[in-house]
Amino acid sequence: MYHSGQGVDEDDAQAMDWYRKAFAGYRKAAEQGKANAQFSLGEMYRDGRGVARDEAQARYWFRKATEQGNSEAQDNLDQMK
Repeated sequence: MYHSGQGVDEDDAQAMDWYRKAFAGYRKAAEQGKANAQFSLGEMYRDGRGVARDEAQARYWFRKATEQGNSEAQDNLDQMK
């Protein structure tokens, strides 16, 4: 919301703070095998939200989510080729 100014004033510093917090939570859940967290982590790496943009990491996490049946992750992998 801070990133795009939805309902609040646009504030890149606040957006980055929340992205970092989300990243930490998603990373922990992703490492525990949670497909939705793996998918979200893939998006964060793909888009460079809260972390440096890293297509290899994005593919890794999308692949992990795909292995658990997340079709959105598969779509993202297909689009990255």
